[in-house]
Amino acid sequence: MVKILFCISDHGYGHAARSIPIIQKLLAKGHDVVVRNTSAAKMLALEVPLVQIIAERNDVGVLQVPGSYAIDHQATRQALDTWMGELAQDKKRIAEHIKMHAIDLLITDSSPQGLFVAKENGIPGVFVGSFTWIDVYEHLLLLDPSEKSILMMMYGAASLSFALPFSSALKGIVNRQDVDLVVRRPTCMIPPIPHSVLYSVSGSMNGTPAWHAKNFTGKMVISANVEPSPVQDPIKMGWDIPSIEYTNAVSLVVARSGYGIVAECIACKKPVYLVRRPGFIDDDTVIQEVTRLGIGREVSPDELCGLVTDEIFTDAALLQKAYNSLPDQYLGDGAEQIVHAVESLIAMNQIQEKEIG
Repeated sequence: MVKILFCISDHGYGHAARSIPIIQKLLAKGHDVVVRNTSAAKMLALEVPLVQIIAERNDVGVLQVPGSYAIDHQATRQALDTWMGELAQDKKRIAEHIKMHAIDLLITDSSPQGLFVAKENGIPGVFVGSFTWIDVYEHLLLLDPSEKSILMMMYGAASLSFALPFSSALKGIVNRQDVDLVVRRPTCMIPPIPHSVLYSVSGSMNGTPAWHAKNFTGKMVISANVEPSPVQDPIKMGWDIPSIEYTNAVSLVVARSGYGIVAECIACKKPVYLVRRPGFIDDDTVIQEVTRLGIGREVSPDELCGLVTDEIFTDAALLQKAYNSLPDQYLGDGAEQIVHAVESLIAMNQIQEKEIG
């Protein structure tokens, strides 16, 4: 048994959602896990309640204009300045946690500084992700050469790196291994909801939802951040049930693009309509792959406003058929692959320590 510090990106909930199955498998193997994250405390408390959480931020992500999917470049640049300026102090805090909790191995989803600190403290550091912040900030033309050099050095400190499906370039990553889909799996907590849509497109224009859903005759499940609702009396998702259980219960998902929601759709074999967030490099990768697989399609904001209920359910039935021919990387268990490789790394590290001793 070893003690693991798991640093999870604070950019949204998707990073925590995909980290949960890895953590659960590590716990099942008898390892002790401490999580560092600020954004997903409720989700983590529900699904991995025995894990200690250190409420500290790992990264700042990309900031959007309120009520919109447009990126606020100025606010993002300011947040990036703050994050880069605090890296030295942040690395010191991580080092203190490594010593205080007697950490044997560090895993990070997306953020880089823990990898560098792990190497400095003589323990393995493992990267898991579908992008690096170098990919993201360079794409937005926000990263200067000195900042890139610092991030490259930190990402390059990884002992092992796991590239998830839908990965972008993963600049800075070394010792890369591609793995299968990492995602929570449904347990059928919610019975199937016939003729239903899970709607997770937040943001509105002058108080009007992006999708008016006129003449909607089915059931609509909406995520907590959707306000106002496109329909009256929707089924509202709560924190007491994992989101993938709702995904598994509906007929179709309409959501903003991203690894998390698409991974859950694949795990549940649900067709998906995706709304692109302009400027998000991972959206480009995800939408391209979803289109290639034939399990969903992109809808623009204008198209979203004009969606007709009967037509989307007919289309969803056609998209559903593509799940009969998914590539192997979407059928395997990436979390299991990661845990197996991590345990091999632990064993190798223990052998080396004995030889040195």
